[in-house]
Amino acid sequence: MEESTDMFTFRSYGHQPTRPWHSLYGKNLPLPAAQQTALAPIQKMLPEELMLEIFRVANHPIAISRAACVCRQWRDITSHQSIWRSACLRAFKITGKEYNTRQVENTFGGSWKIMFLNRPRVRHDGFYVSRNTYIKPGVRSMNCKYKPVHLVCYYRYYRFFPEGRLLYRTTPVILKKAAREMIGRQSANEKHRVYAGTWSLQGTKVFTAWRYPGCFNTEVSTELKLRSTSRGACNRLDVEAMMSSRTEVNRGAGEFGDPEISSTAHRQKVASYVFVAFEDVETHDLNLPVEVMDFYCPG
Repeated sequence: MEESTDMFTFRSYGHQPTRPWHSLYGKNLPLPAAQQTALAPIQKMLPEELMLEIFRVANHPIAISRAACVCRQWRDITSHQSIWRSACLRAFKITGKEYNTRQVENTFGGSWKIMFLNRPRVRHDGFYVSRNTYIKPGVRSMNCKYKPVHLVCYYRYYRFFPEGRLLYRTTPVILKKAAREMIGRQSANEKHRVYAGTWSLQGTKVFTAWRYPGCFNTEVSTELKLRSTSRGACNRLDVEAMMSSRTEVNRGAGEFGDPEISSTAHRQKVASYVFVAFEDVETHDLNLPVEVMDFYCPG
């Protein structure tokens, strides 16, 4: 048998490395008998049927996924179809129950969990945030020899609702402060510049539309591409196109995207949107000031 070059070099000089853990590769070691019979108090007190009902009522995919990492029993319970069925019907509410049932049978082999992980979806349990920074030249004063340069930072926020509505906001306010003004709200708020609109999903394309109020409504339409940094995350939105147009005040909200209205395409580069769950709003890196984090790479 031929030996590798590294091993031959080590042996030729009499310095063969010792790696005792190699003897453990490919072997499944059984648990001690004491650990096989020991159960946690919650496992002794609650039967599996009751634990299944608790996970079903929780109806939170992130919490269910974390619970699956606790032990083997919880992993098996959280894989039950009824849990992921309710999660899918909530996540894909915009397409309706009948369509979702056909999709899981025809495309995903009858598995609601596989459908939840593999089918693109817009998440409703947090915000999509775009942090944008750019350099703006300042005005040199008479007593200053150099011309100042300012680093400007602003944010774009999306909050999506299951039935096809959305809230949008552009502001210099950091995430945790802006979230407080949008979490308990489902309608527009001119005081905080929160605007209402609609959204739709076609494959991995997300189409949004909202309006700025005024004597003439400014309608803004955006085409976004949904992607994931890990399986089932759906935690990034890349801006592919953005257009604005002026419409009359008395036009209905269902008339977004009218081809008869002249529109203007915007070529300003906008950073990708990063999803932040509600429970991570207070501690996320997007709350850091420009002095600490001048540029954020969404990945």
